Amino acid sequence: MRKVKGLSKALVLTICASLLVMTGCTKSSDDGEPTSTASAPSTTAKPKENVKISVLWCEEGGATNINTYKDNPVLKEIEKRTNTTLEILGWNAEKLSMSIAGGDLPDLICTNDANIKKLYDAKMIVDMAPLIEKTGSKSLLYAPNRIKYAKDFLGTEGIYYLTPAAFEADVDTILPMKMDVGPSVRWDYYKELGYPSIKSFDDYLAMVEQMVQKHPTTPDGKKVYGFGLFNDWSGGLWSYGLLTSVSSGVNNYAETIDVSKDDQSKIISDFYGPQNPYYQASQFYNKAYRKGLMHPDAFTMKYADFEAAAVKGEIISNPAVYGFEKANQELLKAANPTSFMMIPFDFGYSYSPPKPYNQIPGYQGGRGLDGKNWTISTKSKIPDRVVEFLNFVFSPEGSRIIYSGVEGVNWEYDANKKPVMKKETVDTIIKGGEDLNKTGIFGSIAALSHLRGVSNTVKASDGGYANLQSDKSTYIQMMNTVQKDYAKYYGVDYPSLAFTKKVDEKKMKFNADYKVVSLPAMPDDIKRIDVKLQDILVKGLPKTIIEPKTDEEWVKAFDKLRNDLNAAGAQTVNKWAETEYMKAYAKLMGK
Repeated sequence: MRKVKGLSKALVLTICASLLVMTGCTKSSDDGEPTSTASAPSTTAKPKENVKISVLWCEEGGATNINTYKDNPVLKEIEKRTNTTLEILGWNAEKLSMSIAGGDLPDLICTNDANIKKLYDAKMIVDMAPLIEKTGSKSLLYAPNRIKYAKDFLGTEGIYYLTPAAFEADVDTILPMKMDVGPSVRWDYYKELGYPSIKSFDDYLAMVEQMVQKHPTTPDGKKVYGFGLFNDWSGGLWSYGLLTSVSSGVNNYAETIDVSKDDQSKIISDFYGPQNPYYQASQFYNKAYRKGLMHPDAFTMKYADFEAAAVKGEIISNPAVYGFEKANQELLKAANPTSFMMIPFDFGYSYSPPKPYNQIPGYQGGRGLDGKNWTISTKSKIPDRVVEFLNFVFSPEGSRIIYSGVEGVNWEYDANKKPVMKKETVDTIIKGGEDLNKTGIFGSIAALSHLRGVSNTVKASDGGYANLQSDKSTYIQMMNTVQKDYAKYYGVDYPSLAFTKKVDEKKMKFNADYKVVSLPAMPDDIKRIDVKLQDILVKGLPKTIIEPKTDEEWVKAFDKLRNDLNAAGAQTVNKWAETEYMKAYAKLMGK
C-alpha cells in the first residue's frame, strides 16, 4: 500500500490491525509537493579517487530499467560529480531476506521500515551521524523531521537511515502535473463510455466491465481482463491495500497501520470491517472475479508480469499508474494516441491539497517517501564515500540532476538567469518512449528517482526548484495530446487540477498525504504475531476472492479470514497500536 507506498497521514486511525511486516517496498505518493522557504544546503565537493558503490535498488524491475539505460547522461553526471561507479542491484524480497540472513549485503541499501528494523536489530547497518560530522555532509541534515522519525522508529539517537524527497515544515503546496495514485483506466475507453460519473466502487467496477465488453480481445487475439495484482510488492499485499484506500480516505501508516482523515485525536478500531482496505479490496476483487475480470495469473504475477500483460493489452485498470508506464509509452505512439490516466471520482477522497500542509494541526514537515529508506551496510568498506555520495544526491543540486537532467544538455539559464527546461527536453518528455528513457531524467523508466534527496519544489541556491519540471508554466508545455484532451474536458490548466476541482466542488474530500505521529518499532512479541498475520492474509485473501460464488458466500469467507486473524492474536496487535498511537499523539500535541 501507500504507497504508494505513502507518507503517514493522520486524522483518524483506522487500524489495519495485522500490522504486517512488509518485506517488499511500499509505494508512496509525490502528489503534493512543497516549496521550501529557504534553500536546503548544497554540496559540490568532489572525492579524490573513483570508487565503486554497490546499490540495492528498492524494486527489482526499477533496477532492470536503470541498467537497461545505464549510459544515460543523468547517471553518468552523478557518477562524474561524485567520482563513483554505481552498481545497481535489483534484489527482490526473497533475495533480500536471504542476504540479511547470510550477511551478504551491498554498500548502500534502499528498503522499507520492516527491513530497516531487521537490519538494525542484526547490527548490519551503520550510524551515519558520526560519518556526516566527519565528512561535513550537511545536506543530509536537511528536513529534521525525517531524521526525528527515523530515530523515533528505531528508538535510537543515531541516524541509521534517511528517506528521499523530504522538505521542511514552512512550505507552500504544489501538485505535480498529473496524478499517479488512484484508479487508472485508458482515457480513450473512458471517453467512449461518455465520461461516466463514478459515485461508488460498484460504479468503478461496472465501468471497467463495460470497457472489457467493448474491447474483449487484444490486437493479437488474447482475452482482455480488468485487473491483475502485484504479488511482489509489500509482501504481496500492495494491490489489496491500495485499491480502495486512497478513495476511502485511508492511507498506510508506517507500513503496517491504516489511518483515515476525519479526526487525528482518536482512533477508530474498525478491525477488518467495512472501512478496512483488505475488507474492501477482497469484496471488490471477488465481484470482479465472478464477472471474469481478474487475469488468470493475477494471484501469482509479479510487477514485471503485470507490466508485460499491460503492454500486450491484457489488463486495463489498476489502483495507480504503476505497471502502465511502458504501456503508455507504446499507446502514445499509436496513430490515435492514448494512455492510462487517473479518473477523479465523484465520491470519497483525493490527494489534491486545498491548503498548505503547514495549516494542518500537528504538521512538522515532510519526512520523505516511506518505504524508500536509504541505509549503509556494515559490510561496506567505504562508508565515508557512501555518505559523501548520499550528501550530493540529497542536496538540491544533486536532486536537480536526478529530476531535471544535466545543465546545458537538459536545462539551461534563460536571459533572466532563471533555470528552465530546454525546449527540446520538454519535446522529449511529451514524446516519451525510448528517447525519454535515454535521458534518464525524472519521468523516464531509467530515472534514479528514489535517490533524489529533496522534494520537487525545494529551492536550490539559484532560486529555482530542484525539479525544473515542477514549474507551472513547464507543466503546460509538457502535456502530451492525451493530457491536453484530459485537461480540456475537466476545464483545468493541467491534469492534476481535475482533482483539485472535484475537492472545490465538494464532490471529493482532501486526503492529506503526510505523517504527524511517530510510532515506535514493534516489540518482538508483537512482531512475532505480526508475521503470522501477514502469512494468513497473503494466503487467505486470494481464497476470499476466488472461492465465494455469491455475496453471501463472500461474507462467510471473509468472516472466516477475520476469525483466523483473531485466533492468531490480531486483537493484541491492534491494542498495542491503539495504545502507542494515543501516547505518541498526546506527546506531539503537548498534552
